Amino acid sequence: MTTRDTTNLRTSSNEFFLPENRLYIAVRGWLRWLQGLFSARPVSNLKWHPNDTESEILIYDHNPTSTQKTNKRPFITTTLTAASMAGTSRDQLLEHSLVNPDKKYSDIMTTAVNITCVAREGIEAGEIAYTILRMIPVFKPTIQKISRIHWIGQGIQLLPETNHGEIVQGSSYPEWRAVPLVVPFAIQDVISADRKLYNTMKTVNQFLGIE
Repeated sequence: MTTRDTTNLRTSSNEFFLPENRLYIAVRGWLRWLQGLFSARPVSNLKWHPNDTESEILIYDHNPTSTQKTNKRPFITTTLTAASMAGTSRDQLLEHSLVNPDKKYSDIMTTAVNITCVAREGIEAGEIAYTILRMIPVFKPTIQKISRIHWIGQGIQLLPETNHGEIVQGSSYPEWRAVPLVVPFAIQDVISADRKLYNTMKTVNQFLGIE
């Protein structure tokens, strides 16, 4: 099955509307911040490098199981938990002018990022996780800016060390351990009901037989 190319849909005469994936932007921001944080460390002190072969610690989005079977370095992974719309108003209508027919719909979407720190020894995994935990408040404005996050929650959790095999499945190193961080955050999702969205709504309503 081939992947459908949606590029032409965005620029066609029908002006197909496709909202940006704010969750993807958010988790990429967390990933970039972690890479920047560990790139600032001195050599021989878990310094991150864009080239995996030169990096002293690996930082990925999701668990890179295909590369970790032979890896002997600590690594960090980021994953999102379930997201939910807060339903901050009855119809999520943010802005409506009697002069301008365009509308803006907004809602707060809450979720959390799991930052899992994995090392061959639990103490090292815990040290990595604690460093990240203490640096989040320091870099909160930076994280919010690059991730386009509305707020970062106060209830950050540093979870207990996991058992062997729960993160690095099939590892031949029994000392692999993981210490997860759970960081709640929220984004404000805004959709402007301009001409492109109206065209999409019209097409959908015509398909459904609704005038």
